This record gives sequence, C-alpha cells and structure tokens, in this order.
Amino acid sequence: SDEQRAGRAAAEAENHSMGVKLDELAIKAAALTRLGRMQEAVIFLREGKALKAEQDAKYPDGFCTACLHQRPSRAHHCRVTDRCIARYDHYCCYIGSSVGLANYKYYVLFVWTTFLHSCVVLAACITRLSLLAFSLLAEHSSPPPLTAPEP
Repeated sequence: SDEQRAGRAAAEAENHSMGVKLDELAIKAAALTRLGRMQEAVIFLREGKALKAEQDAKYPDGFCTACLHQRPSRAHHCRVTDRCIARYDHYCCYIGSSVGLANYKYYVLFVWTTFLHSCVVLAACITRLSLLAFSLLAEHSSPPPLTAPEP
C-alpha cells in the first residue's frame, strides 16, 4: 500500500542520511587529525660531510635527511606530504593525508563506515531492482483480456 511505501522510503532516507553523516564524520576525523612534525635537529657538518658517529650518538633512533628532523623509532618520511610520520602506514588519496599513529583509528573507522554504507546502498539497489522485476513480470505474465471478434 501507499502508506507502507512511504514508510519504507522514509526509513531508507533516514538510514542513508545516517550513513552519509557517519562517513563524513569519519573522513573528517581521519583527514584533519594533526600528524605534527618531528622535533627539529641539527646536522653536524665537518668539511661538507655529516659526522655519522655524532648523529648516531645524538639521534639513536635516526635522523631524516629529507626534512632535517630527528626521527623517532618506526617513523618514516612521506614523499607526498614531505613530513616524517610516526608509525607511517601509507598515504591515502581519499583522505588527502598520510595514515599513521595519530589518525590510524579514524582511518579504520572511515573504511568501515564506507563499507557499511556501501552495503546499505547495495541492499537498497537489490531491493529496488527486485521489486521492479517482480512488477514487470506481473504485468507481462497476465494473459491479455479476451475481446470479441469484430464483424
């Protein structure tokens, strides 16, 4: 009936808007989390070459020559953002940021909400297509009305 259809449409619209809001919240949290720069450090130079022994003694975890910062353990330099990221995982073009220690949980939340939203959209599409197919089959499977022959 029309009331049931209207109720289903309202429920679908509400679920869709909740999914979109969760996706937006997750992507904003993942993209806008401040990853921060590592502490600045000084490279000791002697005759144009860095003194490896002094660097190793002062920075046992390492030193990033690309951004000239002390690099903590398990940090890597991201070529795209040109920053050292603690526990660097990868650069994600969908959130426009590097995924690391500071925003990993938000990135996983973004991936899961996107997956769940995709499942809801897929279920809605399958439901809509099956209803359309059943209505078309019902229209075309009924026998044509009998008409009297014309004289």
